[in-house]
Amino acid sequence: MEEALQLIANGVVIGSVIAVSAVGLSLVFGVLKLINFAHGDFLTLGAFLALTGVGLGLPLYLAAIPAIIGGALAMGVLEKVLWKPMRERGASTVNLLIISIGLALVLRHVIFWVFGERTRSYMPPSPRIDLGLFALTPQDIIIIFGSAIALVGTGLMLQKTRIGTAMRALADNRDLAEASGINVNRVILYTWLIAGALTAYGGILLGLQGRVFPNMGWFLLLLVFAGVILGGIGSAYGAMIGSLLIGVVQELATHSAIGLPADLKTSVAFLVLILVLLIRPQGILGRKQAL
Repeated sequence: MEEALQLIANGVVIGSVIAVSAVGLSLVFGVLKLINFAHGDFLTLGAFLALTGVGLGLPLYLAAIPAIIGGALAMGVLEKVLWKPMRERGASTVNLLIISIGLALVLRHVIFWVFGERTRSYMPPSPRIDLGLFALTPQDIIIIFGSAIALVGTGLMLQKTRIGTAMRALADNRDLAEASGINVNRVILYTWLIAGALTAYGGILLGLQGRVFPNMGWFLLLLVFAGVILGGIGSAYGAMIGSLLIGVVQELATHSAIGLPADLKTSVAFLVLILVLLIRPQGILGRKQAL
């Protein structure tokens, strides 16, 4: 029982990182119907921007602020110089997907070139704190609470603000949203800015697990996609639930009663994804009203 509780706690930690990252991806897909394969490398960018601040002597909580702003601005600039011009030229969904793959490769190589291949960390490893039924490191606790704040804030933004209402309207029916007077281009820009901030924040949280290296976001990307698909493509709330489920399931797969090697735990998460989609193809919270 204690082993299972510890694995669930570990799953909540990684699931929290996946959830923050997946919500940004889901927002973009919900509004733009764009599958952004560069998303993982923006996670990496956020982690390295924060690492740069730490290297300059800032505490991580202060270094995270310019890193999050930088992630938001990077995606906002790309909307202005890349995505919007391509949409105006009538680029197809397939064309945009291929562009996102190319963008991912470019960004990854730039990160390799600027920061190098060496694996680094924000701080030395910390011992686990015994919480009774399970143990977590201080970084794990920060990840869980930091993710919860970001996810609750995103949910409130979607439900309680004008921009959130406009994003949900645009995701549901773009033509109707435009006819009702919503400034579509402005909403799309805000969507990229919010997604960029969440993605950079997710990268920082991922780095808190101990390693910051150029491929870190790329390695997490499949789990982020799995969380989005399991929760329901285009549903921000579904992405939260799906990501947490993915994290917990893959950790429980390594329970001694199951005996699965840790290297194969991700495959179990994808097996659960397939089984859920066989029963409910639209995902857990998938519906016509995307956000």
